Amino acid sequence: MAYVMGFWRLASDMGMAGEFVVTGLFSHWQVWLALAVFLHLGGSILNKYGRGGDFEVPRVLAFAIFPVRSRKDDPVARSARPRI
Repeated sequence: MAYVMGFWRLASDMGMAGEFVVTGLFSHWQVWLALAVFLHLGGSILNKYGRGGDFEVPRVLAFAIFPVRSRKDDPVARSARPRI
């Protein structure tokens, strides 16, 4: 829905859609699209984790809070998955 709101606001700015009904901070298409990408990424990470995968934060989002470890340095990750 956030994607729809973002593209609706963008189309409204270009004159291709009706007037956008939201005012204030959420009246900007950049806010809606950033929120949509954040929700999509979070949903993808949690979906993978919920299906039994590892909870891995993508390198793009790996700040000092989530240090990135290499899989080859992690003995648990090496032994947990069979090599094909």
